[in-house]
Amino acid sequence: MLAPKRLLTALALTLIGSTTVQAADEVVVYSSRIDELIKPVFDAYTQKTGVQVKFITDKEAPLMQ
Repeated sequence: MLAPKRLLTALALTLIGSTTVQAADEVVVYSSRIDELIKPVFDAYTQKTGVQVKFITDKEAPLMQ
């Protein structure tokens, strides 16, 4: 079992590290699907989370490069 001082140090480092994580305001999705098929899903996601979805569609091969 960790000594109390080591346990508190580990907990403090964990909390310090976790406070630097921030939510993204935008996500980018690369897809070979047709815009009209995926846009409703992205709109619903944006409405639910507030995160904007920027989607880029193209044929599969160019997206893989």
